[in-house]
Amino acid sequence: EELKLKLDNEKYIIVDENMKTNVKGVFAAGDVTNNKLKQVVVASGQGAIAAKSAYREIMAEEWIGWILSIEIYPSSSRKLE
Repeated sequence: EELKLKLDNEKYIIVDENMKTNVKGVFAAGDVTNNKLKQVVVASGQGAIAAKSAYREIMAEEWIGWILSIEIYPSSSRKLE
């Protein structure tokens, strides 16, 4: 409740196909999710999806940060006279 995660009527965490919740940076997998099939093999697959999704999100943020840090006109470049 503190994270304000969206829950379904049965109090399971609602996730999308990438195991993302409605809270940025929070993923869920396994028996806590709104998936109707509660099996170890399903939870394992969801865990793998959640891990890959989290990795992609982290890498995308780092990539954007790197792009924004590039100087278009480096200070060492020669100025027109």
